[in-house]
Amino acid sequence: MLIDPAACQKRNGTGADTGIRRECLGLEHFAAVKHSLRDLRHGLSEYSFANLYLFRGKHDYEVLFDEHIAIYGRTYDDRLYMMPLFDIAKVTNEYLMHLMRDVHFMFPIHEIQVGLCSKGHFTASYNPDDSDYLHESGKFSTYPGNHLRGKKSLANKFSRDYVPRSRPLDDSSRDDAISVLKQWQDQAGTPPESTDYLPCLEALMLREALELFGFVYYSDARPCGFIIAEELTPEMCVLHFYKGERGFKGIYEYMFHHFACQYADRYRYFNFEQDLGMPGLKTAKSQYVPDQLLKKYRVKPCK
Repeated sequence: MLIDPAACQKRNGTGADTGIRRECLGLEHFAAVKHSLRDLRHGLSEYSFANLYLFRGKHDYEVLFDEHIAIYGRTYDDRLYMMPLFDIAKVTNEYLMHLMRDVHFMFPIHEIQVGLCSKGHFTASYNPDDSDYLHESGKFSTYPGNHLRGKKSLANKFSRDYVPRSRPLDDSSRDDAISVLKQWQDQAGTPPESTDYLPCLEALMLREALELFGFVYYSDARPCGFIIAEELTPEMCVLHFYKGERGFKGIYEYMFHHFACQYADRYRYFNFEQDLGMPGLKTAKSQYVPDQLLKKYRVKPCK
């Protein structure tokens, strides 16, 4: 079942006469949020309308329209935060304090932005579990070196054993991706609410509206995996979702290889998002040997 945007009650903030308003994030905010994001090209995975929209239920996202646009949300550890969709170096300390008056901190803030905060006014910290895994895209095309030899072998094994083919993710292949997602959820052995099943399903249903792209993968005529991605910056895309049926050994290694063969010339980096401190995700993502971990800072006023 998809999240019903109408179930989120809109709340007008103070200052309605001046045009200031605060509303639950919805599809109607797509153009305004995308416009604000266009100058924030640091590559943190949260700075994406699709990411914000698809996980609005988990984080209680609201959008503030003031002199600038900001997002308000709640972290997985139940802390309230403000996410500025603007260059914080171009506003005053007082304005930032104003936007932060009802939250614990600003988050996620890129390392470059942290350096722009006025010293003596703010303090910053980060949790490694929040960091995005950033990879040079070209390495998935060849899986070079001893450290990726096992991944290369698995991708080759999948090619030999299953005679794979792929189709672009579109309306004609969407149902095949949904069938893979449902099978993946059944194999997970946990309720859909404890996985990313619902956001992923919604991403498939709203692929065009959210400007997502990807591929569905098959063994002969049977769908067995898919990737859903989005452009974050002109040289980086984020892989929001990638699912494969457990019985197809090497499916993930093959999917990443194929995806890189199609997009490595266009995007220098693939962002695999964070692991949230989950041991299984941490192990799986670390095995591909990230080229960089993008830190996400929590910034709050000094006491």
